[in-house]
Amino acid sequence: MADREPLLQSSSSDYGYGSTTNDVKGMDLEEENDDTADEKKMDAHRLVVLPIAFLYMFSFITAFACVSQYEYYAIGKSMYPNNQSIWTNRSSSHCQDKTSQMSKEQTSVQEATAKLNIYLSLAGGIPAVFANLMFGTFSDTFGRKFLFILPTVGSFLRCSIVLIIMYLKIDVYYFLIAFVIEGSLGYFLGMLQASYAYMADITAANDKRSFAITLVEVSLGFGSLLGFLVSGYLIKSVGFTWTMVFSAALLVLCLIMTMFVLPESVAPAQIITERRTCSDVTKYVGNALAFYFKRDSKRERWKYIVCILVFFLTTLVILGRPSVETLVQLGSPFCWDPVDVGYYRTIRSGIQQVGCLLLIRLLQFCMTDETIAMVGTLSSTTSLVMEGFVTTQTSFYIVPVVGAGGILTMPMIRAIMSKMTPDDKQGAMFAGIAALETIGNMVSSIIANAIYHATVTLLQGFVFFVMATCSFVSWLLLVFLLIIPQCGVKKTHSIQRVIITV
Repeated sequence: MADREPLLQSSSSDYGYGSTTNDVKGMDLEEENDDTADEKKMDAHRLVVLPIAFLYMFSFITAFACVSQYEYYAIGKSMYPNNQSIWTNRSSSHCQDKTSQMSKEQTSVQEATAKLNIYLSLAGGIPAVFANLMFGTFSDTFGRKFLFILPTVGSFLRCSIVLIIMYLKIDVYYFLIAFVIEGSLGYFLGMLQASYAYMADITAANDKRSFAITLVEVSLGFGSLLGFLVSGYLIKSVGFTWTMVFSAALLVLCLIMTMFVLPESVAPAQIITERRTCSDVTKYVGNALAFYFKRDSKRERWKYIVCILVFFLTTLVILGRPSVETLVQLGSPFCWDPVDVGYYRTIRSGIQQVGCLLLIRLLQFCMTDETIAMVGTLSSTTSLVMEGFVTTQTSFYIVPVVGAGGILTMPMIRAIMSKMTPDDKQGAMFAGIAALETIGNMVSSIIANAIYHATVTLLQGFVFFVMATCSFVSWLLLVFLLIIPQCGVKKTHSIQRVIITV
């Protein structure tokens, strides 16, 4: 039988592209990678990437909450300078009454704040698309460490400029300058792609990589959790400016750890120190897009396309949801203050992160990555439909419980695509994801705020129904991704049996 064993091997493994998670589960990749076991090892020294990701997201979310609520406060104060109680007493009976003059003023402020959020998303998102494409592909040959440094520096500069604007009480539209600078250095999505690419460098292409990528997702999630929790108390106790100082200090710590503690994950032989020309830059950026556009029979391009579509639709939901959700909570009939908003975000993020960490280990025993992602989309769809009908605080807190599995989709799609990609193309692949995620972040905020702006007076929850539709379409695409390879496997096995019989 030894001479027949090659007939049972998958041809896709020869090329390193297009292998599904079923292929991965069918082979002992740990045995195949024994020669590189030392290089692909998650030791304590390399796992410092997790606290770096945690600290960065802790800082980013703290600053995000601070900026979002400062916009609402500053715009309201500017539009209605003679009525300050509306911004200092969120639980007043006037806020609860939608027919009152104060409630109408709140709606006007919400609309103006939503419009500014659109401009800020464009200011940070457009330059970030090109920055992430370029920096991410460079990291395959220049190393990963600089990919951590750039977005950290960009976020620090953003915090510094915002701090000056708050301290001097300048027009909030000057925030656009800060967001352009941060976007040019990668935005928060630059840190995400750095963390995921780093984990792909130090793990084999099996379930360990799926779990490692989930660990990054959970670390980022707990950073968000703590950021939402702390930001509300900081804003209420020490004000907006000192909250921004705290956020900037966290970024300094993050930068120190990256420069002096985090080891390089790219092999020294792979790193190139020569200067690059303009043609080289074009070539590197093209590498990030080749997965979806290059016509090559050796690569199962359709799988990349389906995965990236699911990823984009999920991004629209996950990144577009918080901004309009905060506007709903600040307005009537809820009238929450910064602590209430932070408390809710903390509970929601905590449920998601703990649930994700527990579910991923349990579901991996009986499900493929594609099936786990489907569970996530269904959980997200259900919670969004519920949120569209929310009218009480109690029902608002039930939403994150129902949507606890929604966070599973993103890490599973990243893992599926990473397993299909060769080691020396991980940076390029994650660069393409980061660029599309940047577009998704930008478009999601624009679409979500625009829909909310247009429908808030008619049906406040309409925007959540639109997001639920996107999530359900993602589920349908995942069904397609799961079924088609299975059909191909049956045909292949049938052909193999005929050959062996002969």
